[in-house]
Amino acid sequence: MSGRITDWPTYTERGLMVDVGRRHFTPGWLEGKIRELAWLKLNVLHLHLSDGLGFRIESASHPEIVTRPALTKDEVRHLVSVADRYHVTVVPEIDSPGHMEAVLRAHPELQLIRVDGTRDPGKLDYSKPAARRLMQDLIAEYADLSPARGSTSVATSTSGTRGIRTSVSDRALSLRRPWWAAGGSPAAGLVRSRVGKDGCW
Repeated sequence: MSGRITDWPTYTERGLMVDVGRRHFTPGWLEGKIRELAWLKLNVLHLHLSDGLGFRIESASHPEIVTRPALTKDEVRHLVSVADRYHVTVVPEIDSPGHMEAVLRAHPELQLIRVDGTRDPGKLDYSKPAARRLMQDLIAEYADLSPARGSTSVATSTSGTRGIRTSVSDRALSLRRPWWAAGGSPAAGLVRSRVGKDGCW
């Protein structure tokens, strides 16, 4: 007896978010998770690389902000390569302008000052030129983590899950180049200046 099964997903985006910012996960564990996602017919791995508790990807432009242990850029590139073979899209995310305690511990002068004069330890003050330069440096450093054929995005978001919702779309999954999702944050203009209007939403 023989038969044929036709299967298709109900949802275009089927994924998992791993919060690397709050807790370090080894490259080996993440690679295993990519294979598990593929087996389960999931197609997105959202790597939340920074949060208030940690900034967990190496930085040549700002090594002072990195929380150890951290992933290297080569390790992230390797994960992107493995994911590409398994038809999984890797979406690295760097939070901005909120949830930045780990970054702003090294740069308290860039903290947002509230109306009452107190500092917000987790919010970056984009009105300061040095704050915009910091984000420009990081965007420039990470924008090309994925190869030119593109299966990676970096999301800068201010509103939790909205970053992933705006970053993973049919258009993004089919776009064969690196792309960023700005998630409505003030970093959107910086991202557009780096990757162009079509690489940012």
